[in-house]
Amino acid sequence: MWQIVRSYSFKPLTLSLLKKLEPYYKQQQLLNDQIMHILTEGKEASQIPRLQIEAASLNDQVNFYTKLKDLTTSIEDLEILAKDETMKEDAQNEINEKVSELEDLEAVAIEILIPKDPDDTSNTLIELRPGVGGSESCLFCDDLLNMYICYAEHHGWDAHTISISRDASTVRGVKEATIKIEGHNSYGRLKYESGVHKVIRIPETEASGRLHSSTASVVVLPEEAPVDFKIDEKDVKIETMRSRGAGGQHVNKTESAIRLTHIPTGITAQCQDERYQHINKEKAWKVLRSRVYALEKQEREQEVQASRKSQKGTGDRSEKIRTYNWPQDRITDHRFGLTMHGIDSMLNGALLDTFIDKAIEVRKNSLIQELIKID
Repeated sequence: MWQIVRSYSFKPLTLSLLKKLEPYYKQQQLLNDQIMHILTEGKEASQIPRLQIEAASLNDQVNFYTKLKDLTTSIEDLEILAKDETMKEDAQNEINEKVSELEDLEAVAIEILIPKDPDDTSNTLIELRPGVGGSESCLFCDDLLNMYICYAEHHGWDAHTISISRDASTVRGVKEATIKIEGHNSYGRLKYESGVHKVIRIPETEASGRLHSSTASVVVLPEEAPVDFKIDEKDVKIETMRSRGAGGQHVNKTESAIRLTHIPTGITAQCQDERYQHINKEKAWKVLRSRVYALEKQEREQEVQASRKSQKGTGDRSEKIRTYNWPQDRITDHRFGLTMHGIDSMLNGALLDTFIDKAIEVRKNSLIQELIKID
């Protein structure tokens, strides 16, 4: 078995990757030994296909491990040659080439080892609710709603309104809204928008021209919970009611609106946008499953974070993530200190990618830091 390379020659990342990848190498060697033993003994031949599949499933990790080992060994050998004055220059040039190869290989290995969120490729549900600030908060909710719809359009995704409740005291305020965004990896990007958004501006409803500070809450959920995630129907209270608001002759005449309540958690989902009760019920069930699944997923993640004794940057939905300062035309993300100017561009979806890209980068760096810790 290869020996771990001398730590003074390589970055902690290199050593950590070797340690994280070595178990895959050992497991494949063990599986290959089992296959050879069966072939030699001529017994339990029916086990060979299963063992071969298991061994083949480790090929990517094992290939990276062997390449990393070969490169680190070559660099160590070249370091010895570089001590000879007659070979120093050539050896150093070759070391530089090998180090460049090593860095490229590490970048790919990181992508393999960093845990992936299986929900990233899902479609997305975005829920918006006003916070502090009264009618101004409802107006800000409407701004954010339009921002996400515009952002979806920029990416060629489809945005659909699941439910929306308007503020009667304003022309366009939103008291509560849920939209669905259909597009590959939409959740993988938009999930970083969960949290409290703050606005500083003179409200449209303010006659004296004073600045106000208001907030709105954004919750981002994967639209589809995994197939194996189930909710027991006995745990759900189903209520029917008459729809409210504009919508045609059926409004206030038929009980087509549906409200579902998950009794163990108290989570509710309501839909009244469709004329027919069974369609509203189907939509409400999808939203309810997404909300209950998201809660359980969040609880699992918090348990993992607690076991690591670190709660920093959990992305908890109660955290204030961003401030939109109208007088200074400035948007500041408080999670990583990114500040940009151009609120109009932000609200039409054009600047949002810059903030999401930064959030993804920060999250990835956090996972890398966790990865390079050598137990």
